[in-house]
Amino acid sequence: MEATRIQIAALWTVVMYNIAFAHIIGFIHTGTLQQIMQGSLGLTVTPGLLLLFSVLPQVPIA
Repeated sequence: MEATRIQIAALWTVVMYNIAFAHIIGFIHTGTLQQIMQGSLGLTVTPGLLLLFSVLPQVPIA
């Protein structure tokens, strides 16, 4: 039971970190999401690149 509580707490920490990270990036670089959706970011956004960008912010918490 204790292991489950620790896992839930760790997952909640990751979720909160991701939300804060997304808001900070959104405040600093307004319009980035629209550029990604339009494909005018300056580079080709592939599923592999999106995976890489989603994993990299998790490294400091691991």
